[in-house]
Amino acid sequence: MTNLTIERIAEAIAISKRSAERRAAREGWPYTEQTCRGGRRRVYALDALPADVRAAVERHVAEQAVSAIRSASTGESFPAAVPSAVDASPAATGAGGLTRGGGVGYTFAAGGGAAMPQGYQIGCAATAAADAGNGPLPRGAGSTPAAPTLIDAPAGGAFEYPASSAGAMPALPAAGAQAPAAGPFSRTDALWNAFLKRPESVQAEARRRFEILLQAKRAMDAGLPVRRALTEAAAAAGESAATVLGWWYGRHGKVGVFDQPVEDWVPLLAPDYGVQARRQARFSGPAWDWALAQYLRPEKPSALRVYRDLCAAAPAMGWEVPSYATFERRLKAIPSAVAILAREGRRALEERLPALKRSVAHLGALEWVNADGHRFDVFVRLPERFGGGVGRPHLIAWQDVASRKILAWRLSPTLNALSVQLCFADLVEAYGVPQHALMDNGREFGAKVMTGGVPWRFRFKVREDEPLGVLPMLGVEVHWATPFHGQAKPIERAFRDLCEEIAKDPRCAGAYTGNKPDAKPENYGSKAMDWDAFEKIVAEGIARHNARGGRRTETAKGESFDAAFARLYAGQVVRKLAPSQRAVLLLAAEGVTVRADGSVELLGNRYGSPELMAFAGKKVIVRFDPDRLDLPVRVDRLDGVHIADAQPMLARFDDQAAAVAHARMKAQAKRAARQQLDAIRRMGEIEARLPEVSPSAPPQPAVVQIVQAAQPACAVSSADAERYSRLAEAAVLGLSRAVGQ
Repeated sequence: MTNLTIERIAEAIAISKRSAERRAAREGWPYTEQTCRGGRRRVYALDALPADVRAAVERHVAEQAVSAIRSASTGESFPAAVPSAVDASPAATGAGGLTRGGGVGYTFAAGGGAAMPQGYQIGCAATAAADAGNGPLPRGAGSTPAAPTLIDAPAGGAFEYPASSAGAMPALPAAGAQAPAAGPFSRTDALWNAFLKRPESVQAEARRRFEILLQAKRAMDAGLPVRRALTEAAAAAGESAATVLGWWYGRHGKVGVFDQPVEDWVPLLAPDYGVQARRQARFSGPAWDWALAQYLRPEKPSALRVYRDLCAAAPAMGWEVPSYATFERRLKAIPSAVAILAREGRRALEERLPALKRSVAHLGALEWVNADGHRFDVFVRLPERFGGGVGRPHLIAWQDVASRKILAWRLSPTLNALSVQLCFADLVEAYGVPQHALMDNGREFGAKVMTGGVPWRFRFKVREDEPLGVLPMLGVEVHWATPFHGQAKPIERAFRDLCEEIAKDPRCAGAYTGNKPDAKPENYGSKAMDWDAFEKIVAEGIARHNARGGRRTETAKGESFDAAFARLYAGQVVRKLAPSQRAVLLLAAEGVTVRADGSVELLGNRYGSPELMAFAGKKVIVRFDPDRLDLPVRVDRLDGVHIADAQPMLARFDDQAAAVAHARMKAQAKRAARQQLDAIRRMGEIEARLPEVSPSAPPQPAVVQIVQAAQPACAVSSADAERYSRLAEAAVLGLSRAVGQ
């Protein structure tokens, strides 16, 4: 027990509720509030209570929680968790061992001693004539005890019980006996666990008897003789002395409390209301095992069919089979979780288990948002930009988790990542950037353009070169909803309302298809809605959904979703994006080639700007809103540098105003070009007035030195030099004549 009400604490520390409340307020005990049938109440965590209060509560729980081990002391047997884990042994009967029995459990054979495996229940001693599982069940209604009790004991551990008749009950172990300490439950825990499963009338009577004996025990401690103390306590309570003496010493095979710990008195004093002595019908163990295996098949055969097959096979197998009523009663004793898992499957068991309720009271506006898509059951004519035809449009919506308001939505012929991205852009532009996003596991929500860089069930590893998606780039922490579990996304509840608000709108009569093949209306397929008309119905339906009052959510408390969001949003710090950031992060992008006239073609539309003429024939990146192609587009270079915002250049043929506006734009562009050209020419007419420059004198060295030719090794006289000169001239003349001939 971890959470306690003030009434339970007051009962444990033996003071009034008002006194406990005053002490809790004075000492500042921490508490939380829980919703109950009468409103709200405070509960206190056990670990946060003062030490003395915690000790008193734990003792009180130990005294109250020891529940009907009266069942254990009465010797009821009950099926173990896995009966097939212990083999039946013929030698066990009469040898004091555990014997397998009738699918109901295990009983102690004659002899009393029982080696009890861990997790098995203390059982009743069987008669020597009992077959496996077919012995006496003196204190159990039918084959199933009123309050089964499990005591953990290690394999091989044994408790001794004397053999008894059908109406007798074996005594519990003596007060000084120590139960094996292997399991998590003590003997006191087992007593109280069983006791708390008994009816409230039984528990109240046990507490009344406990008060009587407690008064007698106090008188004994003061020195009064035992019999006199018990007699006086009986007289004060209006009981007979024999009855009170029987509670103290025990009678009719029932254990007294005189030699038991006080903490065990309450469960031991529990009366045996509703527990009747009844004998089990004979049922062969192998027969029960075979029938149980047949019943726990996924095909879910009926109990009657299994019983008929069992009766047909019993003569050949030598089985002993009880009546159908007994067989059906034993089938009902099978744990519900086991039966559901075997016959209906794991999914059915998960749906039957208690659901977790999640609180959003601590959340603020835009702290958590969740998104999902929904296909309307309405035939709509798709616009030409979507390819035309007739289809069922999809709604992509983002919802604030705290207030449950739908913040942004878009219609699309299919679920696609681009529509999810643009719908998120609408949310950011209108309200700001959320902190957490709970995403559906569909591929359109897990696309890299939205969640790149975040692990996903289809993207277990994130590559280092993987570009960041819009959500991680904006600092939004991404969370993935449990696959195939609609309860994980609060927006699924809103879609259920929108089906009534939108798909079944009177204006959609004839176009509504029904939500399943066998639920088609009589006028199915008689018409298809226009896209614009259906988009208007969707807008009105979502507006009504957000504005409807009387909401009973944790944050609305009778207000509308709009009012709840406005209240939370007013006290929230919100992050918003600049227009340039929104254009870069939240618009679709496509690469196109600039035409010679400075325009670009995109989805059949033309956009132009004079700044684009310089990029004629080159690739550029155009960022645009595919649902608003009438708006200007952003044109960037391939490296991301912004060039210009190109204006739409498409208009109807007979739209005179558009033609005049276009002509005015062209005139302005030509005027601006002429002005720039005139400025350039004026700059070119400026005379070049350069300074005159005369040739500069050659520089003079600091010292001039005359070069002297190198002298030959042998000096030549002037006469010889003249003779050598004449010979050279004659040789040259002779060579020239030879060449001329």
